[in-house]
Amino acid sequence: MMPMCWPLCFAGFTRRDARPFLARFPAFPRCAARNAGWWREADHLIERLGLGAQRDQPLGTLSMGQVRLVEVARCLAADAKFVLLDEPAAGLTRTEQLVLCRQIRELAKQGIGVLLVEHNFFLIHELCERVTVLDEGDVIFVGTPDEVARDPGVLRSYLGAAAEYARGMAAE
Repeated sequence: MMPMCWPLCFAGFTRRDARPFLARFPAFPRCAARNAGWWREADHLIERLGLGAQRDQPLGTLSMGQVRLVEVARCLAADAKFVLLDEPAAGLTRTEQLVLCRQIRELAKQGIGVLLVEHNFFLIHELCERVTVLDEGDVIFVGTPDEVARDPGVLRSYLGAAAEYARGMAAE
């Protein structure tokens, strides 16, 4: 079985390498020193993200939250300057979402730009300073997470009749 850190080394770190694809693999002796360095960096990332106990597990056996952390590690390994996260909280428990939030904040603290596409308002509220809400491709609101949560147009678009019903019930 393939250890978890293998994809980190060759899906993230190889982005740094301009050599031809086949020349990047450890079977080629001239690559041994560089690959050893990548293994050390991968090990550091695995520890940093709290995945040390899962180091040698196949990716397919990890929880969805752990897989998302591996994806964050791949961004770090590739020296990403900007990351687009599309629904990163999908399928995660609240505890896993909090761990993911912590790691996404770390990316931002390192100066890595983060664009988050997400419907999970908990995650949006935890991470975002500014939110742009789209409805069928059109911008319908821009503001803070708290402003978004109170905007009638956003509520109507995303909760539809349920929001109007809830407001009507609260008024009675």
